[in-house]
Amino acid sequence: MRTILTTEQQRDQAVDYLKQLVFGKRRYVLDIKVWRRPRSLRQNRLERLWLKCLAEETGNDADDLHEFFKKKFLEPRRATINGETIEIPASTTTLDTAQFTTYLDKIAVFSQDFFGVVLPQPDSLGWDDLVARYGDR
Repeated sequence: MRTILTTEQQRDQAVDYLKQLVFGKRRYVLDIKVWRRPRSLRQNRLERLWLKCLAEETGNDADDLHEFFKKKFLEPRRATINGETIEIPASTTTLDTAQFTTYLDKIAVFSQDFFGVVLPQPDSLGWDDLVARYGDR
């Protein structure tokens, strides 16, 4: 059973459900975490537009830029396999909207500081030009 709890009543129902579980031959896994809205399609689209723009402006491949920014701005996950600790590259797909906003902000600042490229936000001047130029590719 997977559910998102938003009220005390739902929490109480979940507790009642847990009290009915039968132990013995069965074991259960219970994960509880704060729910966060996953990155939005709009955020993903913005990143893709920016990557296309930066690819053209810098001569780099958009996918390479994506990997570069992930490595630069996101923490890798650590895992231990057969006693050896390894780093698993970070993924933007696991970010929530707040984390993805922070990630995009870092890309914008870096792009202006190091590439000299100002990346427009959806509500800023230049946005329509960015979409017209890179939106259909």
